[in-house]
Formats: sequence, C-alpha cells, structure tokens
Amino acid sequence: MSKTFENPAFESIQSDIFQMRLEWRKALDVMVKVCRDAPDLHHLHSKKIQLQQLMFKKFNDRTFLDDAQTTSQELLFKFPNNHGYRKQLIQILILAEEFDQALSEIEQLPKTKNELTMKLLAWKQHMEGDIASEKQTWVDIQRIHHVPQIEPLATEALLRKDENPLSIVPDEIILFTVVRNELWRLPWFLSYYRSLGVNRFFFVDNDSDDGTQEFLLKQPDVHVFWTPGSYAKSYSGMKWVNDLVSRHGDQGWCMYIDVDEAFVFPNVEHTNLRELTDYMDSKGQEALYAFMIDMFSDEELEPSADGIERDFIAHYPLFDNYYNQVPSIHCPYIFTSGGARRIFKFHENLTKTPLVRGGRGIKYLMSSHCVTPAILSDVTGAMLHFKLAGDYQKIFAADLESKTRMPFCKRRHASYVNHMEKEGGKPRISNPTTLCYTSSKQLIELGLIQTSRDFSSRVS
Repeated sequence: MSKTFENPAFESIQSDIFQMRLEWRKALDVMVKVCRDAPDLHHLHSKKIQLQQLMFKKFNDRTFLDDAQTTSQELLFKFPNNHGYRKQLIQILILAEEFDQALSEIEQLPKTKNELTMKLLAWKQHMEGDIASEKQTWVDIQRIHHVPQIEPLATEALLRKDENPLSIVPDEIILFTVVRNELWRLPWFLSYYRSLGVNRFFFVDNDSDDGTQEFLLKQPDVHVFWTPGSYAKSYSGMKWVNDLVSRHGDQGWCMYIDVDEAFVFPNVEHTNLRELTDYMDSKGQEALYAFMIDMFSDEELEPSADGIERDFIAHYPLFDNYYNQVPSIHCPYIFTSGGARRIFKFHENLTKTPLVRGGRGIKYLMSSHCVTPAILSDVTGAMLHFKLAGDYQKIFAADLESKTRMPFCKRRHASYVNHMEKEGGKPRISNPTTLCYTSSKQLIELGLIQTSRDFSSRVS
C-alpha cells in the first residue's frame, strides 16, 4: 500500500534540502514520490518539472527534459487556461530547441505585465530579429519589476581611493572588476590586459587586507573604489559594476572580467582588442559571447618566493574539452556547462559576456553570465579560467568561512571541498578529453570559439 502524505507540500521540502546539499537525484526521487502519491496537487508537479529542467541543464540527460515535457503537456491539456503551465511548457520547448512550437505557445499567452511573460515575449522578439522591441520590453521589465542588480547605489557606497585623472576618452576600452585579497594574481592580470589594449581599469576593492589596494593605487591606469559592503548583498558585485559602468563606461567599450580569467578570441596572439571592437563597431554589434574554459595543471607547482603568479597560461595549460550548450531566454541566449570542474560533481553556467558597448543601456544580470538584450557579435571568445590554480583547496575552504559569498556560491564551494575531503586532497583532473592549450586557432578548430570571414581577413 502506497504512503499517503497528510501534507505533501511539507514533504516536498525534503527535496529542497537535498537540492541545497547538491544531491540532485535524491531530490528528484522525493518529488516523483510526492507527485505519485498526491496526483491532484498540480503545483507540486510544476515543482518537479522545474527540477527536471535544472537537471537537464546540469547533466545533459535528455530523459529529464522528455519527462518534464510529457508531464507539462498533460497538465496543460487538463487545464488549458492555466498560463503558468503554458509558460512552463514554453521554457521546456526552448530547452528542447523546439522553437516554432515555443513561439506558437507564446502567442497564446495573455499580454500581461507578469515578469516571466515579459521575458518570454522578449525572447520571441529576439528570435524574430526585432531587437528594438526586445530592448524596449526589457526597459519595461526594469521599470515595472524589481531588478535589484541594477538598482542605483547610494553615493557613499563606493569610495574612490585613487587620484589618477578620470577623464574618459570616447571609445576607450575600459575593464571593470571586483577583487578581495587577490594580490597574487594582479601583476599577471594587469600585464595581460594591458598587452591586449585595455586603456584603463576600474577596480572595486571589497575591503582587501593583503596589499591589493596598496598595489593598485600605484598603477597609473587604475581607478580604485573601496567598499566594505557585502559581496553577497551586491549580487556578487553586479550592483557595483553596473553602477560604475553606467557612470564611467557610456562612451567606450566595457569589459567585465574576473581576475582569474584571460580573455581569448580568434587570432588574439597577433591582434588586439581595438581591432576587435573596431570590427564590432563596423558591424553594429554590441556584445560578445564567450564561455569559461577551466584551466589546470597535473603538477603540484611550488609558489614563487613572493607568492605572486606571473604566468598562469604557461603554468596551468590543461583543459577538459567537454562542454554542453542549451538555449537560454537571456542574452547571450546560451547556457554552457561542462569542463574540468565536472570532477567536483557540480555543474554550473560557464557562459560569459565579457565585452559590451557602453551607452546602449546594457546591464549585467548574473555576473556577466547574462545581460539585458544586445546585438551579438558573429565572433566569439573564451575565458581561460584559472580557478583551479594555486592552493585552491585552501581558497575554497576559506570561502566557506567567509560571509561574503551568496548562498549558491557557498554550496558550490562546499561541493568542491567535500569532494576533495573524500578524495584525500586535490584530485587528479586529467581524463581522456584533456588537452593542452596552444592557441586561439586550436579553439577554433575544436569548435569552441568562432570567427567570421570578414574578421579573419581583417586581422590576418
């Protein structure tokens, strides 16, 4: 005899707990049982469908999506006027790349100011090539709904510390980033991006105490804004970066780059960012899609005498050539997963939008993983990502004690630490899909980044 729950909604909380522990399959097993034993509580079926969509994106297992689609279609057949079920089906159809059917379903939605309805409408406008209407829809979303990442900051939220001249020249290439105790990366980071053609840097120093601020204040092309505020409450720094971009980036090209990332694009070894932005300007393009390639080394590297790493690319040259992409309703319209951090059993969004045209109203919504609508370039790039560098086991453990991270980030780092504790230390990451990075040409040949005939002829 099957168990009947007196309060199935309460029982479903156990699924939430398993999700917080990153025990995804246990979470789904709970929801399957709840839905089987309480078949008339359709909001719980919706909760199961949402979990299955998430698991499809994380594990690239189509069975999760197929089951979610079947359940969603059955619910909508029984309740054809339930637009919540219809919106859920639309999101599944987009993930399944059944775009024509998704567009048809969007047509049947009432023209309301519901936030998800408006986002789906914006996606439809993107698919139809109506960028002007898509942008206006997002202006309306920001006007009607609470989007905390783009809220104006109080004047005193970011205190400027440098005394370098702050007169922005039109079309400058400006890099924005947030740091906390990252001195060991900064000489390499500045050198790398200066060589690419960045004109000036805007750093938000989140109350570092390792000499980061003192080092940055000695740099003639760096502006330093200090804050003791909560990184988590600023939505992982997005509120700070959006504020600085709106105040100082409206005349140029803006890069939002973390200090453990090296941006690469086609022929990067023989050209520079100015060639890239000039090309994008000539085509009317406003943003460039990239994704993170987690780099690592199989060797245990000895730190330098001063603890400063000066050549991440040379010392951490390996990457796992395994990635999966599915559609997203948010610009740049792709969710990317995979890479070397698969070994930690945690799958996350690797998509990035590292380069955008200032003055076009483009806002960061989830770090640079997604942004408000923009005209995308036909050239794409990658972010060589050096999170698995140095004593990363110690860094992840320290993050768990810190109060600066958002809960999702803490769960992610907890999964890393738990895995390493089970393995007895740092794992060997190499596997049959591991490659050694050689050049941007290699990434093009692997299909990881794309160029265009016009760009190739321009920079060859």
